[in-house]
Amino acid sequence: MANTATQEKQVETVTMQDGRTVEFAGKRRMLKEIVVNGDAVAVRFDFRNGNTFTAGVPKQHLLYAAGHGYAQKLGDTVAGMKDDHGNPASEDDMQLEVEGLAERLEKGDWNAVREGGGFAGLSILAKALFEHFTNIGKPQTKEEIKAKLADKPKEHKDALRKSKALAPIIARLEAERDARKQKIDPEVALAEALA
Repeated sequence: MANTATQEKQVETVTMQDGRTVEFAGKRRMLKEIVVNGDAVAVRFDFRNGNTFTAGVPKQHLLYAAGHGYAQKLGDTVAGMKDDHGNPASEDDMQLEVEGLAERLEKGDWNAVREGGGFAGLSILAKALFEHFTNIGKPQTKEEIKAKLADKPKEHKDALRKSKALAPIIARLEAERDARKQKIDPEVALAEALA
């Protein structure tokens, strides 16, 4: 018996009431599309039964709608984000990812995607680099370090993490982070278990 997860989704082509043809994949019953015409914006809803509805964004709601959409776009970039060990990403990593997406959006199109595996685990690496550069007398700003790491592939970042200079700093920073997350002192827990 074939695994349904590996089967291709069924696609139904529907002729809409306005004459367009739209493809509905799998069990999708409604599709949304943002329509920009000059300085007017609307959202078109296409329903699998062939009906369509377009809702223009009223001028008095335009800025709020833009802010809402931007907040959603930036927030979605960290939804379910994990670190290199499969744990939920730290707030520092999340902030770097949101900042990175905002910078990419300023430079280009709405669908710009990050190359190089994202920022997960980068904050520890960035902090370690910051400390290392300071220790060797070549201090760098947060922005300079982010720029150095921005387009590096995951393999490059992994190699940096294992370098002789950075590995001990990273180990210490990760231990400090884990200690802050620890709700119960492990030694106290052991003492209580032995009592």
